[in-house]
Amino acid sequence: MRVLCVTHYFSTNGGGIEIVADRLRSHLRARGWRVRWLACSAGSRVTDSRPIDDDCIAVPAWDGVRLLTDLSFPIFGPGQLRVVWREVREADVVHLHEPYFPLNQAVLIVAQLLGRPVLLTQHIADMPIRGLVRGRAVGLANWLLGRPAYALSERIVCVGRRTAAQFASWAPERLTVIYNGCDSGLFAPCSPGGRPSLRRQLGLGEEAPVCLFVGRFIEKKGLARLEALARYRGDVQFVLIGRGPVRPQSWNLPNVRALAPMRHGQLCGYYQAADALVLPSVGEGFPLVVQEALCAGIRGVVSSEIIAACPEAAPLLADAGPGGNRLNEVIDQVLATPLGAQEAAERAAVAARLWSWDQCADAYRELFVDIDSRRRKRR
Repeated sequence: MRVLCVTHYFSTNGGGIEIVADRLRSHLRARGWRVRWLACSAGSRVTDSRPIDDDCIAVPAWDGVRLLTDLSFPIFGPGQLRVVWREVREADVVHLHEPYFPLNQAVLIVAQLLGRPVLLTQHIADMPIRGLVRGRAVGLANWLLGRPAYALSERIVCVGRRTAAQFASWAPERLTVIYNGCDSGLFAPCSPGGRPSLRRQLGLGEEAPVCLFVGRFIEKKGLARLEALARYRGDVQFVLIGRGPVRPQSWNLPNVRALAPMRHGQLCGYYQAADALVLPSVGEGFPLVVQEALCAGIRGVVSSEIIAACPEAAPLLADAGPGGNRLNEVIDQVLATPLGAQEAAERAAVAARLWSWDQCADAYRELFVDIDSRRRKRR
Protein backbone atom coordinates (compact mmCIF):
# COMPACT_ATOMS: atom_id res chain seq x y z
CA MET A 1 0.00 0.00 0.00
CA ARG A 2 1.31 3.44 -0.97
CA VAL A 3 -0.10 6.26 1.13
CA LEU A 4 0.54 9.96 0.62
CA CYS A 5 0.31 11.84 3.93
CA VAL A 6 -0.32 15.58 3.58
CA THR A 7 0.02 18.20 6.33
CA HIS A 8 0.64 21.94 6.36
CA TYR A 9 4.03 21.63 8.13
CA PHE A 10 6.46 18.87 9.09
CA SER A 11 6.79 17.62 12.66
CA THR A 12 9.91 19.74 13.24
CA ASN A 13 7.44 22.61 13.65
CA GLY A 14 6.23 20.96 16.85
CA GLY A 15 2.48 21.21 16.22
CA GLY A 16 0.13 18.49 17.40
CA ILE A 17 -1.25 17.73 13.92
CA GLU A 18 2.22 17.23 12.48
CA ILE A 19 3.36 15.09 15.42
CA VAL A 20 0.31 12.84 15.06
CA ALA A 21 0.97 12.49 11.33
CA ASP A 22 4.59 11.56 12.02
CA ARG A 23 3.73 8.91 14.61
CA LEU A 24 1.02 7.38 12.46
CA ARG A 25 3.36 7.31 9.47
CA SER A 26 6.04 5.55 11.53
CA HIS A 27 3.63 2.82 12.66
CA LEU A 28 2.31 2.23 9.14
CA ARG A 29 5.84 2.04 7.75
CA ALA A 30 6.71 -0.51 10.42
CA ARG A 31 3.91 -2.65 8.94
CA GLY A 32 5.63 -2.61 5.56
CA TRP A 33 3.68 0.20 3.89
CA ARG A 34 5.28 3.02 1.95
CA VAL A 35 4.13 6.36 3.33
CA ARG A 36 5.36 9.51 1.65
CA TRP A 37 4.91 12.81 3.48
CA LEU A 38 4.13 16.00 1.59
CA ALA A 39 4.23 19.27 3.55
CA CYS A 40 5.31 22.87 3.29
CA SER A 41 8.81 23.85 4.30
CA ALA A 42 8.98 27.22 5.96
CA GLY A 43 11.23 29.03 8.38
CA SER A 44 10.46 32.10 10.44
CA ARG A 45 10.54 33.24 14.04
CA VAL A 46 7.38 31.17 14.71
CA THR A 47 7.85 28.27 12.27
CA ASP A 48 10.50 25.62 11.74
CA SER A 49 9.22 23.10 9.19
CA ARG A 50 11.85 20.83 7.63
CA PRO A 51 11.75 17.32 6.08
CA ILE A 52 13.01 14.58 8.40
CA ASP A 53 13.87 11.74 5.98
CA ASP A 54 14.02 10.77 2.30
CA ASP A 55 10.29 10.00 2.12
CA CYS A 56 9.45 13.60 3.05
CA ILE A 57 8.76 15.93 0.14
CA ALA A 58 9.15 19.59 1.01
CA VAL A 59 7.13 22.24 -0.81
CA PRO A 60 8.71 25.69 -0.28
CA ALA A 61 6.13 28.13 1.04
CA TRP A 62 5.65 31.70 2.24
CA ASP A 63 4.67 31.87 5.91
CA GLY A 64 3.70 35.53 6.11
CA VAL A 65 0.06 34.89 7.03
CA ARG A 66 1.17 33.23 10.25
CA LEU A 67 3.52 36.06 11.05
CA LEU A 68 0.81 38.67 10.51
CA THR A 69 -2.25 36.96 11.98
CA ASP A 70 -1.01 33.96 14.00
CA LEU A 71 -3.06 31.64 11.76
CA SER A 72 -1.11 28.78 10.17
CA PHE A 73 -1.59 29.20 6.42
CA PRO A 74 1.58 28.52 4.40
CA ILE A 75 1.22 29.52 0.74
CA PHE A 76 3.20 27.69 -1.92
CA GLY A 77 3.99 28.84 -5.45
CA PRO A 78 2.19 27.48 -8.54
CA GLY A 79 5.44 26.00 -9.79
CA GLN A 80 5.16 23.35 -7.07
CA LEU A 81 1.98 21.89 -8.57
CA ARG A 82 4.08 19.48 -10.62
CA VAL A 83 5.40 18.03 -7.34
CA VAL A 84 1.85 17.66 -6.05
CA TRP A 85 0.76 15.95 -9.29
CA ARG A 86 3.69 13.50 -9.19
CA GLU A 87 3.18 12.48 -5.57
CA VAL A 88 -0.58 12.05 -5.85
CA ARG A 89 -0.19 10.01 -9.03
CA GLU A 90 2.16 7.56 -7.31
CA ALA A 91 -0.13 7.01 -4.31
CA ASP A 92 -2.88 4.42 -3.81
CA VAL A 93 -4.61 6.50 -1.13
CA VAL A 94 -4.18 10.14 -0.08
CA HIS A 95 -4.39 11.02 3.63
CA LEU A 96 -5.16 14.70 4.26
CA HIS A 97 -4.73 16.10 7.76
CA GLU A 98 -7.22 19.01 7.77
CA PRO A 99 -8.82 20.39 4.60
CA TYR A 100 -8.14 24.12 4.90
CA PHE A 101 -4.54 24.76 3.86
CA PRO A 102 -3.62 25.68 0.26
CA LEU A 103 -1.39 22.62 -0.17
CA ASN A 104 -4.11 20.29 1.14
CA GLN A 105 -6.69 21.87 -1.18
CA ALA A 106 -4.37 21.46 -4.16
CA VAL A 107 -3.79 17.80 -3.29
CA LEU A 108 -7.54 17.25 -2.92
CA ILE A 109 -8.22 18.67 -6.40
CA VAL A 110 -5.41 16.70 -8.04
CA ALA A 111 -6.60 13.52 -6.31
CA GLN A 112 -10.01 13.99 -7.92
CA LEU A 113 -8.45 14.55 -11.34
CA LEU A 114 -6.30 11.41 -11.04
CA GLY A 115 -8.95 9.23 -9.40
CA ARG A 116 -7.10 8.77 -6.11
CA PRO A 117 -9.31 8.28 -3.05
CA VAL A 118 -8.90 10.59 -0.07
CA LEU A 119 -9.13 9.93 3.66
CA LEU A 120 -9.54 13.19 5.57
CA THR A 121 -8.61 13.57 9.24
CA GLN A 122 -10.30 16.48 11.04
CA HIS A 123 -8.25 17.50 14.09
CA ILE A 124 -9.77 20.80 15.21
CA ALA A 125 -13.19 22.37 15.63
CA ASP A 126 -14.29 25.99 15.36
CA MET A 127 -12.03 28.40 17.23
CA PRO A 128 -13.74 31.34 18.97
CA ILE A 129 -10.83 33.74 18.72
CA ARG A 130 -10.83 37.53 18.81
CA GLY A 131 -10.51 39.90 15.88
CA LEU A 132 -12.79 40.67 12.96
CA VAL A 133 -10.61 38.88 10.40
CA ARG A 134 -9.22 36.03 12.50
CA GLY A 135 -12.47 35.46 14.35
CA ARG A 136 -14.35 34.80 11.14
CA ALA A 137 -11.58 33.10 9.18
CA VAL A 138 -11.97 29.62 10.68
CA GLY A 139 -15.76 29.52 10.35
CA LEU A 140 -15.54 30.83 6.79
CA ALA A 141 -12.88 28.24 5.93
CA ASN A 142 -15.15 25.51 7.28
CA TRP A 143 -17.91 26.42 4.86
CA LEU A 144 -15.86 27.37 1.81
CA LEU A 145 -13.14 24.69 2.04
CA GLY A 146 -14.15 22.13 4.65
CA ARG A 147 -17.60 21.22 3.41
CA PRO A 148 -16.52 20.55 -0.21
CA ALA A 149 -13.57 18.50 1.08
CA TYR A 150 -15.95 16.33 3.09
CA ALA A 151 -18.04 15.73 -0.03
CA LEU A 152 -14.97 14.66 -2.01
CA SER A 153 -13.42 12.39 0.65
CA GLU A 154 -14.12 8.66 0.82
CA ARG A 155 -13.91 8.60 4.62
CA ILE A 156 -13.54 11.23 7.36
CA VAL A 157 -11.85 10.63 10.71
CA CYS A 158 -12.30 12.96 13.67
CA VAL A 159 -9.80 12.75 16.53
CA GLY A 160 -12.40 13.67 19.17
CA ARG A 161 -16.12 13.40 19.77
CA ARG A 162 -16.72 17.14 20.03
CA THR A 163 -15.23 17.66 16.57
CA ALA A 164 -17.25 14.73 15.23
CA ALA A 165 -20.46 16.21 16.64
CA GLN A 166 -19.76 19.55 14.97
CA PHE A 167 -19.20 18.06 11.50
CA ALA A 168 -21.41 14.94 11.62
CA SER A 169 -24.16 16.44 9.46
CA TRP A 170 -21.74 16.90 6.56
CA ALA A 171 -21.04 13.19 6.08
CA PRO A 172 -22.79 11.11 8.76
CA GLU A 173 -22.41 7.78 6.99
CA ARG A 174 -18.69 8.28 6.23
CA LEU A 175 -17.46 9.80 9.50
CA THR A 176 -15.82 7.93 12.37
CA VAL A 177 -13.85 8.79 15.51
CA ILE A 178 -10.31 7.48 16.02
CA TYR A 179 -8.43 8.81 19.01
CA ASN A 180 -4.76 9.56 18.57
CA GLY A 181 -2.37 7.15 20.24
CA CYS A 182 0.05 7.72 23.07
CA ASP A 183 3.37 6.06 23.88
CA SER A 184 2.64 4.85 27.42
CA GLY A 185 6.03 3.16 27.51
CA LEU A 186 7.69 6.56 27.38
CA PHE A 187 5.04 8.69 29.11
CA ALA A 188 4.72 6.90 32.44
CA PRO A 189 4.56 8.01 36.09
CA CYS A 190 7.65 9.01 38.00
CA SER A 191 9.07 6.28 40.24
CA PRO A 192 7.77 6.42 43.83
CA GLY A 193 9.74 9.02 45.75
CA GLY A 194 11.61 10.13 42.64
CA ARG A 195 9.94 13.49 42.07
CA PRO A 196 12.15 15.62 44.41
CA SER A 197 15.29 14.39 42.67
CA LEU A 198 13.77 14.91 39.24
CA ARG A 199 12.75 18.45 40.12
CA ARG A 200 16.29 19.24 41.25
CA GLN A 201 17.62 17.94 37.93
CA LEU A 202 15.21 20.20 36.05
CA GLY A 203 16.01 23.24 38.17
CA LEU A 204 12.61 23.31 39.87
CA GLY A 205 11.88 23.86 43.53
CA GLU A 206 11.10 20.68 45.46
CA GLU A 207 8.32 22.06 47.63
CA ALA A 208 6.25 24.48 45.56
CA PRO A 209 3.62 22.92 43.28
CA VAL A 210 4.38 22.80 39.55
CA CYS A 211 1.83 23.53 36.80
CA LEU A 212 2.86 22.62 33.28
CA PHE A 213 1.71 23.95 29.90
CA VAL A 214 2.84 22.33 26.65
CA GLY A 215 1.83 23.74 23.27
CA ARG A 216 2.08 26.72 20.99
CA PHE A 217 2.11 30.13 22.65
CA ILE A 218 -1.04 31.41 20.94
CA GLU A 219 -4.33 32.94 21.98
CA LYS A 220 -6.53 29.88 21.46
CA LYS A 221 -4.44 27.85 23.91
CA GLY A 222 -5.58 30.10 26.76
CA LEU A 223 -2.34 31.97 27.44
CA ALA A 224 -4.24 34.98 28.80
CA ARG A 225 -5.89 32.79 31.43
CA LEU A 226 -2.53 31.20 32.26
CA GLU A 227 -1.00 34.63 32.83
CA ALA A 228 -3.87 35.57 35.13
CA LEU A 229 -3.48 32.29 36.99
CA ALA A 230 0.27 32.78 37.44
CA ARG A 231 -0.37 36.23 38.92
CA TYR A 232 -3.05 34.80 41.20
CA ARG A 233 -0.95 31.87 42.42
CA GLY A 234 2.50 33.34 42.99
CA ASP A 235 3.31 30.34 45.19
CA VAL A 236 3.09 27.94 42.23
CA GLN A 237 5.83 27.27 39.69
CA PHE A 238 4.61 27.54 36.09
CA VAL A 239 6.59 25.86 33.32
CA LEU A 240 5.49 26.68 29.77
CA ILE A 241 7.04 24.66 26.95
CA GLY A 242 6.54 25.81 23.37
CA ARG A 243 6.93 28.82 21.12
CA GLY A 244 4.74 31.36 19.37
CA PRO A 245 3.82 35.03 19.17
CA VAL A 246 2.76 35.26 22.83
CA ARG A 247 5.88 35.68 24.97
CA PRO A 248 5.43 34.53 28.58
CA GLN A 249 8.78 36.16 29.39
CA SER A 250 7.09 39.54 28.88
CA TRP A 251 4.80 38.83 31.84
CA ASN A 252 7.82 39.49 34.08
CA LEU A 253 6.68 36.96 36.67
CA PRO A 254 9.33 35.23 38.83
CA ASN A 255 7.24 32.04 39.07
CA VAL A 256 6.99 31.56 35.28
CA ARG A 257 9.60 29.78 33.20
CA ALA A 258 9.25 29.55 29.40
CA LEU A 259 11.17 26.80 27.61
CA ALA A 260 11.66 26.00 23.93
CA PRO A 261 10.02 22.91 22.40
CA MET A 262 11.92 19.73 23.20
CA ARG A 263 12.09 16.07 22.25
CA HIS A 264 9.66 13.63 23.81
CA GLY A 265 12.39 12.00 25.86
CA GLN A 266 13.08 15.32 27.60
CA LEU A 267 9.44 16.32 27.78
CA CYS A 268 8.49 13.22 29.73
CA GLY A 269 10.56 14.38 32.70
CA TYR A 270 8.60 17.64 32.93
CA TYR A 271 5.31 15.75 32.93
CA GLN A 272 6.58 13.53 35.74
CA ALA A 273 7.81 16.51 37.76
CA ALA A 274 4.54 18.42 37.48
CA ASP A 275 1.46 18.31 39.67
CA ALA A 276 -0.87 19.15 36.79
CA LEU A 277 -1.03 19.94 33.11
CA VAL A 278 -2.99 23.16 32.56
CA LEU A 279 -4.65 23.67 29.18
CA PRO A 280 -7.61 26.11 29.10
CA SER A 281 -7.77 26.07 25.30
CA VAL A 282 -10.62 26.32 22.80
CA GLY A 283 -11.19 24.89 19.31
CA GLU A 284 -9.30 21.68 20.01
CA GLY A 285 -9.90 18.13 18.84
CA PHE A 286 -8.34 16.14 21.66
CA PRO A 287 -4.81 17.46 22.31
CA LEU A 288 -1.99 14.94 22.31
CA VAL A 289 -0.38 16.66 25.30
CA VAL A 290 -3.43 15.81 27.44
CA GLN A 291 -3.03 12.13 26.59
CA GLU A 292 0.69 12.27 27.38
CA ALA A 293 0.12 13.98 30.73
CA LEU A 294 -2.52 11.45 31.80
CA CYS A 295 -0.30 8.52 30.81
CA ALA A 296 2.41 10.13 32.97
CA GLY A 297 0.00 9.94 35.91
CA ILE A 298 -0.61 13.64 36.53
CA ARG A 299 -3.86 15.54 36.55
CA GLY A 300 -5.11 17.49 33.56
CA VAL A 301 -6.87 20.79 34.27
CA VAL A 302 -8.56 21.57 30.98
CA SER A 303 -11.45 23.43 29.42
CA SER A 304 -14.87 21.84 29.13
CA GLU A 305 -14.37 21.63 25.36
CA ILE A 306 -11.45 19.23 25.78
CA ILE A 307 -13.39 16.95 28.11
CA ALA A 308 -16.26 16.84 25.58
CA ALA A 309 -13.75 15.60 22.99
CA CYS A 310 -13.08 12.40 24.95
CA PRO A 311 -15.74 11.63 27.56
CA GLU A 312 -13.98 8.37 28.38
CA ALA A 313 -11.16 10.41 29.94
CA ALA A 314 -13.45 12.65 32.00
CA PRO A 315 -12.75 10.87 35.32
CA LEU A 316 -9.05 11.70 34.88
CA LEU A 317 -9.58 15.39 34.09
CA ALA A 318 -10.54 18.47 36.10
CA ASP A 319 -13.09 20.67 34.33
CA ALA A 320 -11.97 24.31 34.29
CA GLY A 321 -15.17 25.40 32.57
CA PRO A 322 -15.86 26.67 29.04
CA GLY A 323 -12.68 28.25 27.76
CA GLY A 324 -11.16 27.77 31.21
CA ASN A 325 -13.38 30.39 32.86
CA ARG A 326 -13.15 28.57 36.23
CA LEU A 327 -9.41 27.94 36.01
CA ASN A 328 -8.32 29.71 39.22
CA GLU A 329 -10.97 28.00 41.34
CA VAL A 330 -10.27 24.53 39.93
CA ILE A 331 -6.49 24.85 40.29
CA ASP A 332 -6.97 25.70 43.95
CA GLN A 333 -8.98 22.48 44.39
CA VAL A 334 -6.53 20.30 42.47
CA LEU A 335 -3.38 21.55 44.20
CA ALA A 336 -5.05 21.20 47.62
CA THR A 337 -5.27 17.42 47.13
CA PRO A 338 -2.01 16.15 45.58
CA LEU A 339 -1.94 12.64 44.16
CA GLY A 340 -0.06 9.84 45.88
CA ALA A 341 2.18 7.45 43.95
CA GLN A 342 -0.38 4.65 43.98
CA GLU A 343 -3.21 6.82 42.71
CA ALA A 344 -0.98 8.29 40.01
CA ALA A 345 -0.05 4.78 38.84
CA GLU A 346 -3.69 3.71 38.74
CA ARG A 347 -4.71 6.76 36.75
CA ALA A 348 -1.84 6.21 34.31
CA ALA A 349 -2.90 2.60 33.81
CA VAL A 350 -6.42 3.74 32.90
CA ALA A 351 -5.02 6.23 30.38
CA ALA A 352 -2.70 3.62 28.84
CA ARG A 353 -5.69 1.35 28.21
CA LEU A 354 -7.56 4.16 26.46
CA TRP A 355 -4.91 5.06 23.88
CA SER A 356 -2.05 3.40 22.01
CA TRP A 357 -0.42 4.10 18.67
CA ASP A 358 -0.76 0.45 17.64
CA GLN A 359 -4.50 0.64 18.19
CA CYS A 360 -4.70 3.96 16.33
CA ALA A 361 -2.61 2.73 13.38
CA ASP A 362 -4.61 -0.49 13.09
CA ALA A 363 -7.86 1.51 12.88
CA TYR A 364 -6.44 3.69 10.12
CA ARG A 365 -5.00 0.66 8.35
CA GLU A 366 -8.45 -0.91 8.13
CA LEU A 367 -9.84 2.27 6.59
CA PHE A 368 -7.02 2.53 4.04
CA VAL A 369 -7.46 -1.09 2.98
CA ASP A 370 -11.21 -0.66 2.63
CA ILE A 371 -10.83 2.57 0.63
CA ASP A 372 -8.25 1.03 -1.70
CA SER A 373 -10.31 -2.12 -2.27
CA ARG A 374 -13.31 0.02 -3.24
CA ARG A 375 -11.15 1.98 -5.66
CA ARG A 376 -9.92 -1.19 -7.35
CA LYS A 377 -13.45 -2.54 -7.71
CA ARG A 378 -14.49 0.64 -9.49
CA ARG A 379 -11.82 0.26 -12.15
